[in-house]
Amino acid sequence: LRRSAASVIQKQVAMRRGFYERNDVPVHHGQARFTGPGTVDVCDDIGGRRTLHGEVIIIATGSRPYRPPELDFSHPRIFDSDTILELPETPHSMSIFGAGVIGCEYASMFRNIGVKVNLVNTREKLLEFLDDEIIDALSYHLRERGVIIRHRETFDRVAPTDDGVVLHLKSGKQLKTDILLWAAGRTGNTEDLGLETIGITPDASGRIAVDEHFRTGADGESAVGDVIGPPALAS
Repeated sequence: LRRSAASVIQKQVAMRRGFYERNDVPVHHGQARFTGPGTVDVCDDIGGRRTLHGEVIIIATGSRPYRPPELDFSHPRIFDSDTILELPETPHSMSIFGAGVIGCEYASMFRNIGVKVNLVNTREKLLEFLDDEIIDALSYHLRERGVIIRHRETFDRVAPTDDGVVLHLKSGKQLKTDILLWAAGRTGNTEDLGLETIGITPDASGRIAVDEHFRTGADGESAVGDVIGPPALAS
């Protein structure tokens, strides 16, 4: 599975790189920061610096999994949706906190390879933005496969041990499994972009507000993709 995932990712990256090359789109690698309206400085890893200008600059920096500060993601039994792809071996059991698109996808995948799965949902239903018939079908099939779905549960704390992780819920339940996958929320990649120099202030989740034409309110600057929040992810 990991080899297959890595292969798909590599093909996607190569395909997009090919698009840029065929259409003569130059790609500048480095850390970009706004220095003023329509102006971006790009600093590379070897100290080089280049200033780019554009009548329109589109911010499309994407997002990453949200990591609550009280969780130690360096612990070998605590994962997010990025680091789970580096899982060294198949666990016997896992708890997934967060039953959004990512949580449901991983619950399905891990259960189908024989892992015992607790799927912890903070809401009343799975994926509430979908039609009720789809939600009911998804819930039925996950349960039929053996996924234990726990609705209306809230995170309290996590206690990692040498042989597992105990997920403590505010209801008093304690779920001990081999690993924990934290799949609750994502954060926009907006720090250290110099957005304050052009008058853009991201929200608490790092997302940029836009209008129906994806304009940010700053002159000539637009934002698209996961950095603006829902609807996010390829799904």
